[in-house]
Amino acid sequence: MSPSRTLLRVLRLVAVGLVTLLVVPGSAVRPATISLYGVETAQGVDFSDGTVWVLVLGSDSEGLTDAIQLVGMDAQTGSAVGLGIPRDTFLDVPGLGEVRINQVYQDAGPGEVAEVVGDLTGISPDLVLHLDSDGFRALLGTVGPVQVRTPEAFTNEGVRVEEGLNTFGPSEALAYADFRVGLDRYDFDRSANHQRLMLAALTALRAQKDGVGFMEQATLTALDHLDTLDTVDTDLGPTEMYRLAQLVTTMDPRRVDTCVITGSFAEIGPHDASVVIVEEAFALRIGADAEDFQLDDGCPGFDYRPTR
Repeated sequence: MSPSRTLLRVLRLVAVGLVTLLVVPGSAVRPATISLYGVETAQGVDFSDGTVWVLVLGSDSEGLTDAIQLVGMDAQTGSAVGLGIPRDTFLDVPGLGEVRINQVYQDAGPGEVAEVVGDLTGISPDLVLHLDSDGFRALLGTVGPVQVRTPEAFTNEGVRVEEGLNTFGPSEALAYADFRVGLDRYDFDRSANHQRLMLAALTALRAQKDGVGFMEQATLTALDHLDTLDTVDTDLGPTEMYRLAQLVTTMDPRRVDTCVITGSFAEIGPHDASVVIVEEAFALRIGADAEDFQLDDGCPGFDYRPTR
């Protein structure tokens, strides 16, 4: 097998692991794209201590990153932490002015959005993973049905979500993840639902592991038959990709802590556009608590922690 083909296969494995661990994008239909960039490409990504921070972005049909999660993983403990950032978070971004955070990737690229999230949380991402919904739908299909426990009942795109335990396939999962109007706290609750789905998908993936290398081989075999992954791009080398793949598959869903960084709703501009104002000290406090890959102080200001 050629080195380029090997790298592609490993990137797809990493994407499956990261996506099932991290985030669900919106449900727009367009050509699937997965990209994974090192923030400091000149130095490479250092996995020597078995930890990594990944900023995961899921785009809608207009290219806006309406799903934003900052995830840290620690191979030594098998623990991970996910911080959800509402898409309407309103910030003053150098070169762009005052904008919603979901515009930054489209307008300025992965390096700038990583810097913005780093300033907000105090945690600088090592990697930026960007994908759209078709890619996620295909990847989630390799896991099989997932069981999600959710506190609110609703219907979206013909999918009925019940309060309590639900079983979702890829399309149902996307309908669940995309819903926000009608939730008690709009995008705060939607980001929390992304994290509930994240844990459910990781649990399903881990349940298939019955021996060393089983999960990796099963994932690669499934991905060989996916036709929707038309564009895959990375600036990581093969060694970095292999190390990242190994790290992802050590995560234990029972040791994943999650929190949504909330704020106050406001209306701006002549059309009273809705935005979220996050207090800097509040976001930095949550980020500081998450630096050891767990949330010792819980999730202040928003008690939604999933039932495990």
